[in-house]
Amino acid sequence: MILSELNQLFREFFMKPNRIVECKALEPYRVWVKFNDGFEGIVDVSEYKEVRAFKEAWSVPDGFQQVIVDPYCHTIAWGEPGRAADIDPDSLRASILNENTP
Repeated sequence: MILSELNQLFREFFMKPNRIVECKALEPYRVWVKFNDGFEGIVDVSEYKEVRAFKEAWSVPDGFQQVIVDPYCHTIAWGEPGRAADIDPDSLRASILNENTP
């Protein structure tokens, strides 16, 4: 096995990066997400509504409802996979954890 392949296997199995595996748009600016480790929660993404890429994607009818799990970056996104407006999965997880902390 080539060293780069071993490196990739190590990252995938031991470092377990945050990856979104499922998502569903709820109400405006709230999305339910599930991570590859089973952690799940609802995240408020309203802070992105003035960011140009999101503003454009969400301005079309039902645009917010078009949320997908981007297969390239493994996070929630709006638009064409690989070129979509996306949000860092680490930020999403932190947001959920912060919302649920008393």
